[in-house]
Amino acid sequence: MLFSGFSKRWDQQMKTSNQRLSQKSIQLLDPKNDLVFKMLFGNKHHTNILISFLAAVLKPTSPITSLTLLNPNIPRSAITEKEIVLDITAELANDELIDVEMQMEKHTAFRERCLYYWAKLYSKQLKRGESEYTKLRPTNTILVLNFELLDDPQLKTQYHAIVKTIVHGSNESFSEHFKMHIIELPKLAKLQNLDLRKHPVAQWGRFMLKPTLETLDELSQISPVFKEVENVMVHMSASHKAQHMADLREKTWRDQNQRLRDASESGEASGLEKGRNEGLIEGHNRGLIEGHNRGLIEGHNRGLIEAAGGMLKIGLTQEQICKALNMTEQELAKLLTTKDQTE
Repeated sequence: MLFSGFSKRWDQQMKTSNQRLSQKSIQLLDPKNDLVFKMLFGNKHHTNILISFLAAVLKPTSPITSLTLLNPNIPRSAITEKEIVLDITAELANDELIDVEMQMEKHTAFRERCLYYWAKLYSKQLKRGESEYTKLRPTNTILVLNFELLDDPQLKTQYHAIVKTIVHGSNESFSEHFKMHIIELPKLAKLQNLDLRKHPVAQWGRFMLKPTLETLDELSQISPVFKEVENVMVHMSASHKAQHMADLREKTWRDQNQRLRDASESGEASGLEKGRNEGLIEGHNRGLIEGHNRGLIEGHNRGLIEAAGGMLKIGLTQEQICKALNMTEQELAKLLTTKDQTE
């Protein structure tokens, strides 16, 4: 079941909430919570916020005047199921597809996951059995990350990276249909002296890093859209339902991460114990093999010593003994020396 009427009811409730509560006393919800992010940027009643964000990131040649949200609803199960992706998919007036996603933590094979979801969205443009590839439209993915993904030293301070398909050895683009924008918030946090007036993407990043009324007041002096963001965030943060949903979503993340840590620690302990036992067994077996081999060598040498001693007693020369035992005179001399030391 979907929260199909949530946005409408929420807006109605919020019209009165501001009359009851002082804005200055409200602690804003964290937009880095993917559910809060979805409620802010994926609300069909406030598409101007998403349009302004997309304009800052995409820098389109023509202004984005309108868009259509393709997944405005929030599945009920999404609140308590970490695996569900709370992304925002929109179609622009030129049919270009945009997918926006907030990610708090890095996953295993995260890059491959990003490619998979891009490909899934791109391929959905054609119905099953269709082969009119000219119908396919450019598809952009925007990833807002609360962690650093690109570790190349040249990208150390580049908080907004754009991934494209370029033919190796040239500047030729293989296709303009693929583009992925990666916004790494931790890199932006390190740039304290950045002039926000010249960097629209950084304005949105600053809000996400420090979601306070003071931050929004500062940003609204640069861009009026942040006044609208402030109003929506205040209304949303004053809603007990929105607070409860955000808390449940955050709890889901914490519980899942704790289970992963517990499993990891349990696996490490089990691995250490198993390794110790296997090491003991392997050491025991190696000892048996080594002892057996040493016994064979020692028994063989003792046999040679006894044989050489018997031949000497019956008067054979060293040359005859060497020929009989198939060894050199040096080897015989060493063998006789060992015989004298053991007697």
